[in-house]
Amino acid sequence: MEFRIVEYTYDVQDITNSTTKRIKYVVEKKNWLGRWKEIYNTELTSKRISHSTYKDAEAYMMKKYMGDGECKRVGVEYCYTPYSYYCG
Repeated sequence: MEFRIVEYTYDVQDITNSTTKRIKYVVEKKNWLGRWKEIYNTELTSKRISHSTYKDAEAYMMKKYMGDGECKRVGVEYCYTPYSYYCG
């Protein structure tokens, strides 16, 4: 499984003013067609799951979507390979 964290910056008309600029981070997962899809909370309606820091988004992704396995980070992409305990 492949994941990545995307940064969205709002109110960018005055990028030097840090008081109006808002930054959110979201987690995306690559589907079987090779397209990136944002992960939503879809219990009743689709709701964006956003985080205020990159570290928070990374911790959420690892806790919710990765278990006992190996995660390799290459640039902005995270490749997770679960361990297999099947002995045949």
